[in-house]
Amino acid sequence: AYLKSTRAETISYVTNHTDDREGAITVNDGKLFIVRGEYLAPAEEVASWAVKDPKKTQAREQQLRDAINLRNHYAQLLDAEVRQEGADAARGVLNDAYKAFVKAHGNLSDSYALKYMKKVQDPFYHSLAALEVERNGKRVPAAILTRSTMRRKPPIKNPSIQDAFILARGTEINPSMEDVAELAGTDTETARKTLV
Repeated sequence: AYLKSTRAETISYVTNHTDDREGAITVNDGKLFIVRGEYLAPAEEVASWAVKDPKKTQAREQQLRDAINLRNHYAQLLDAEVRQEGADAARGVLNDAYKAFVKAHGNLSDSYALKYMKKVQDPFYHSLAALEVERNGKRVPAAILTRSTMRRKPPIKNPSIQDAFILARGTEINPSMEDVAELAGTDTETARKTLV
């Protein structure tokens, strides 16, 4: 009697040279992948989007690419908000990308791309889903697409050396004593003696 092979199907991986987070769907060399640690797994091998109709399959793949583009613009906006520079321009680009997505594929909330991202547990699924909210039974763009939604704390005036170190750590991993001293309004040697 014929017995079907019990060998598990395998996924072919390639080396990850992206900056994307674990589990994120990404584009590498024009192909869609999902980040799996230091490797990339071809997305269609993890969860296929192919259907019998080649045009529908192609449309699904394009929708995934457009969602990745939207996610990248969203990340750029968040970076600009944190840096407190260029946020309005980044917001405009994100809003344009959102409008283009909706025009091409319909509501983001109902899109195949968002469902696929949820299925493969893409860590950015919730971020993209939050770009659209329901208001009066309709899907509308979230506030972040038109205005800043970040609360800003007032800047610390005349920070202590310890506070200056913490502020400097907020902008770089290993701040120099010169940066700390400048923020604290003191000399480098005084900052060093206090912190070391």
